[in-house]
Amino acid sequence: MAALLYLVIFLICVLIHFLHRKFQHWQRKGIRTWQAHPLMGNWRQLETMHHTEILDEIYRRFKPTESVAGFYIYTQPVAVLLDLDLVKAALVKDFNEFSDRFAYQNNKDLTADNLFFWESHKWRSLRGKFSTIFTPAKIKYMFHTINAAALQMAESVGKCLEKEDILNMSDFGGRFTTDVIANCIMGCESHSLKFEHSDFHDIAPVTTGTTGFNVRWKLFVETYVSLLESMGIHVTMFPQKLEHFYMHLLKNNFIEREKLNVRKQDLLDLLIDLRKIQDENGNPILTHSEIASNLFLFFAAGYESSANTISNSLWELARHPELQDRVRDEIHAVLEEFNNELCYEACMKMTYLDQIISEINRMYPIFSYLERVTTVDYHIPNTKHVLEKGTRIFIPIRSIHYDPEIYDSPEEFRPERFEPAEIKQRHPQSYLAFGDGPRNCIGMRLGRLQVTAALVAMLANYKFSICSRTTNRHEYSKHTFALKNMNDIWLKVEKLDK
Repeated sequence: MAALLYLVIFLICVLIHFLHRKFQHWQRKGIRTWQAHPLMGNWRQLETMHHTEILDEIYRRFKPTESVAGFYIYTQPVAVLLDLDLVKAALVKDFNEFSDRFAYQNNKDLTADNLFFWESHKWRSLRGKFSTIFTPAKIKYMFHTINAAALQMAESVGKCLEKEDILNMSDFGGRFTTDVIANCIMGCESHSLKFEHSDFHDIAPVTTGTTGFNVRWKLFVETYVSLLESMGIHVTMFPQKLEHFYMHLLKNNFIEREKLNVRKQDLLDLLIDLRKIQDENGNPILTHSEIASNLFLFFAAGYESSANTISNSLWELARHPELQDRVRDEIHAVLEEFNNELCYEACMKMTYLDQIISEINRMYPIFSYLERVTTVDYHIPNTKHVLEKGTRIFIPIRSIHYDPEIYDSPEEFRPERFEPAEIKQRHPQSYLAFGDGPRNCIGMRLGRLQVTAALVAMLANYKFSICSRTTNRHEYSKHTFALKNMNDIWLKVEKLDK
């Protein structure tokens, strides 16, 4: 009995020593850090703070004097880049030293075996091939589909106005985006605007992690996936039904296209073509599960970001009616040049609307940070600090976007911040809504175009105002890493006289 007691005491001492050494990592390197909880690191604060608030606090504390600060997710040290020149180095100038995006590597998790998560060697070999579906010419080709969905949304809003004038614009934005992505990326008709329930619309909250998702669990899986897998514990970040949905979707579409020899010029066509290419060992460069994983990726990435931008734009314009009138005047003026028909070229001429979208993406980025991993030991310029190979890096997007030294009164909605002269005065990395450098958002053009088409369809036909159900501020859900407003955006909608 005494021997067992001594063993327990010994193991406790070993654990304490291990944790103490782990949480001295940044001090040993001379990098300032927020004091960590002895078991959960700085992420214990998730009990009372949103993860965005944690990064904001680190940025506020250390940015005035430091180019980098450290903190801990459980026992894992994470470096937060605070200096914009250092951010530029990580994303652009010294990209090769930061070319891996995530510490989480798990090819048994379908949701993580895709372009977003792949390590640099695989990402490099396939990024160029994926980019061919998002060229300006291909995006222009997709415009007819995008505009048809926008007109369908306008029609759906009109039908709802026959019954009530206070509408959930978050729901409309989500349904529109679902229809666009399902059609342009997967060649499927999702009918989300037409019917209350559809397979794509119902799976969207699960795909984007707004239901059935836990931030602490996700962080735990990211941090300890290798250890858990070595113990024979298979872990994933999303529910199993997601894998079933996207594998089933792939199987049905793959069989249909092979059988009928159908080509739809969408992402799925490209993925099927890549499946036919073999590597040096005679294996397909993409497996069926990797194809399904990339379908998941492009739906998840495109849905939440565009849907939020649409609803947030309408919310801010409802709160600023003078700006709503101004952008509507621009929309009508441009449409008159094109016989009152929206086309790709008309979208490109709506400069004030483009400024509004940029300001919305500044104020409400879909994620609060970018993540990278160092691929070599990296010496931070003008310091004695070295980030070891494999160090996890956070770039705090939202903290940068709300820095009053960069954006005066950052809480205020001011589209004029994105006039060309204003942009030139700021650091290139002061705006990171779509990332930057070689691993920026590959679908940025498609996302901006569908948001533009949706807002044109809404603002050309309807006036939006705040009402008793409109919330005064955003409250972000603590159950997802996407900056998702906990409250839907309800607005009073009025049909405009032609």
